[in-house]
Amino acid sequence: MAKVLFKATDVDSIIKATANARANGKTWKVALIRAQDAGFNGSVTSLQKLVKAQPLPVAAAEPSGKVASGGYKNSATTTASTQAGANAFVKTTSDKILRKSSEKAIPETLESIQNRLPVLREGVQYDRPISLFDGTFHNPNDGEIVAWSRILGKEEAVCVTNSNTQYPRGADVLVDCTLNPVGSFMAVIHLGDTKVGGYSIGDQLPVQRRHDGTAFVSVRDVRPAATLVLSNMPVVIESVA
Repeated sequence: MAKVLFKATDVDSIIKATANARANGKTWKVALIRAQDAGFNGSVTSLQKLVKAQPLPVAAAEPSGKVASGGYKNSATTTASTQAGANAFVKTTSDKILRKSSEKAIPETLESIQNRLPVLREGVQYDRPISLFDGTFHNPNDGEIVAWSRILGKEEAVCVTNSNTQYPRGADVLVDCTLNPVGSFMAVIHLGDTKVGGYSIGDQLPVQRRHDGTAFVSVRDVRPAATLVLSNMPVVIESVA
């Protein structure tokens, strides 16, 4: 007799339980336990396949907002400010490093990157709080840097945009502390403007830590209404002479 992984009537509950667990920083093993409580009777692999085949619902973060180490948990809630630019978010499945040289890189539009990188289609979106002048992390106000992530597996990409149309802005942007360990970096993989705070494709931004373990990257002098995209798994950009 074939093994029944779940009842059709339990699918919504299983997906919701899995999404909530993953959004709050839980491992797939923990997510499996939550899914089993909701009626799932399979392995981690079969659960991942089920989730991939279903539209993932927006998951609510746990009240504390922080993991034990002090780093913030992911919350899949999306504010109006981040939703407005959500389609500009990208990252890559490759673990190769961007080529940074004096050669000109072949320009790539956001639409092209979106079509090429599966994380944009499959990654879960998370709002990213910002910090100004070493202050506490907070949701951005009008005219400040607005940032959000998409996470797929061990990949995280961060889209950073200046919501101010008159003045350059900068901020420390929170990133996932598990996916971005001490000593890691995020690389610039897209610029919506050729002069976004002096950044170039391939520039590496070190992932820094606060005293409580919160991980972040610092972006500075982003031009008005400009956007840049960072990735912890950048691809190789082919060059032209």
